[in-house]
Order: sequence, then C-alpha cells, then structure tokens
Amino acid sequence: MGSPLSPLLAAIFMNNLEKNSILNTDFAKKHITFGYRYVDDILVDFRGSNRQIQQFLNVLNKIRCRISSTSDLENNNSINFLDLTITNLNSNSLIKFTERKHSQTHRFQWTRSVI
Repeated sequence: MGSPLSPLLAAIFMNNLEKNSILNTDFAKKHITFGYRYVDDILVDFRGSNRQIQQFLNVLNKIRCRISSTSDLENNNSINFLDLTITNLNSNSLIKFTERKHSQTHRFQWTRSVI
C-alpha cells in the first residue's frame, strides 16, 4: 500500500502544477473562463476551436512527460465529470445532475457491521 503522505503530496504537486504551469500560460488565460479540480480530475470551460483544444493538450502533455492529459468534449451541451452530468443551459449558467455509473450496484456496507 501507499504511504499515508501520498494524498497530501499528490495534492501539493497538482496544485503547484495547476497554478504555475497549466493556468499560467497565455493560451490558458485567453481560452479558459473557469476551472475546477478534484484530486487529478480537472473540469475547465475552454472557449476555442477543436484545433485550439488539441494545441492546449499538446502544451499540457509537454509539461511533464509522465502525466498524460486527455479531453472530453460536451455532447448535447452536457458533459460527465466525476459522478455528475453538467449541462450548459446557456452562456451564463450550468445545471448538474447526479450520474449513476453502469457498474453501480446500490449496495452499501452498514457502518456497524463487522468485516
């Protein structure tokens, strides 16, 4: 198993990478209107063409050779992020819905049960 410090070190590393490398580029300042990160998943509102998204991914993938960045584009004004489906209602508002993955079994462990 990993060290108890692993989550803390990963958070520090990702925060540093995000603030000093990813969001600090002129390209990001021009095309990203907002961003949200949970652990290593990042959701950004990128205003640009598909070609510009690919260029931005190429820049991100050159920052650290062991970290690979990918993109998911919205489909019918919706995108899945973590366990949410986020829908773009218009240019100024978003709505979120809980998404249940196909592998979800709805089985839970009772807190007082013995393992």
